[in-house]
Amino acid sequence: MTKKISPTRLVLIAIAMLSIQFVCSSSKTMISPVLHEMVKFYKADLGWTSLVGTIPSLTMVLGALVSGALANKYNNKLIAISGVILFFLGGVLPVFSDSFTVMLIWRGVLGFGAGLTRVFAMSWIPIFFKGRSRDIMMGLTNCLGGLLSSVASLIGGYLGKISWQAAFWGYAFVLICALLIFVFVPEPTRIQKESDAEAGIVREEAKKEKQSMAGVPAIAWLYCAVMFLEFMCITIMYSVISSRLVAIGYTSVQAGVAISMTGYAMAVVSLIFGFVTRYVKRWGVVIAIALAAVSYFVLGYSGNLGMIYVACAVIGAAMGFSNPTIFNYVNIDCSGNIPMSNSIVLAGLTLGGFVSSFLLQAFVGMYGKNYSAMFNATGFLLVIILAFTTFVVIYANKRAQRLGQASTN
Repeated sequence: MTKKISPTRLVLIAIAMLSIQFVCSSSKTMISPVLHEMVKFYKADLGWTSLVGTIPSLTMVLGALVSGALANKYNNKLIAISGVILFFLGGVLPVFSDSFTVMLIWRGVLGFGAGLTRVFAMSWIPIFFKGRSRDIMMGLTNCLGGLLSSVASLIGGYLGKISWQAAFWGYAFVLICALLIFVFVPEPTRIQKESDAEAGIVREEAKKEKQSMAGVPAIAWLYCAVMFLEFMCITIMYSVISSRLVAIGYTSVQAGVAISMTGYAMAVVSLIFGFVTRYVKRWGVVIAIALAAVSYFVLGYSGNLGMIYVACAVIGAAMGFSNPTIFNYVNIDCSGNIPMSNSIVLAGLTLGGFVSSFLLQAFVGMYGKNYSAMFNATGFLLVIILAFTTFVVIYANKRAQRLGQASTN
């Protein structure tokens, strides 16, 4: 923990940093409750209208990469607040136009703004928090991502009772995030320069390693690949579980419960992350993906509702542990260029979720409506990803020893 900042100030900094998760989480869910009304208004099918959620995901990747490139050179607070303002403008201004094309343009601006800001939700953590406090902040950040996504959906649904356009005014709440960052967060680049000698030594040692593309170590790209592959597979569950349960005689309500089990488990595991990660360290990612693979086979082979609920909960727990573990070690293993490294890993995560829709289309082409086969195929892919992740963790551990990083990190 940074000694020059009082505990009270650190709590306020933590609140400001955690508020960034509302920017990250609300881009899609704020308007999800009114998507069917938009279909009617624009007289378009759901595929076209779903672009209002897809386009921000793509421009978010661009925004994250731009933010990572600028973070080491320019004022971080200015970049983050600029991102929030762009997010606000892209979120609210579609209210004033009936053009679907104009709306898509503003949705792109919204995603770009989210990408600019999202990087700092992770990269600021090791600047202000050390050791156990850092681990706890990682867990809280991941936990709030899911919870605030639900809050945004509730806000959008409530405003949507007025009109579908009114739901877009929910994005105005992000201005609170900008205010919190402006008031409570000291300029991170200045704090980093004043950090203790131990952290300074780690950064200097990290700089000795030959950097790869984009000025980051190769381990950042390996973590990016793990996140891409993991989210490419795990995201499929959200699209298939409802059809799988209905096909074997259950209801859509029970499918909703199964999906909610994922969110609850993710939140719980994220909360205890800071207390568990010191024991499993980088191997937490391997354990999480192994559990996810087993759970996918359970979803494919079992017709028992209780087992399905447990499997969904385990998948949520796996994401609740693997995500903060990877970002935690990005901050440790890539200390020479944390913002750009986080940007690359976030890009992998986002693109993995996007590509999952194409993987699902390939499964539909191969298996038709055999949803059990889709889950089993995804389980086999996760086994392959597990082998790759094991290699990455072994490489990361040996690299940490070579660079002299403490084994307790």
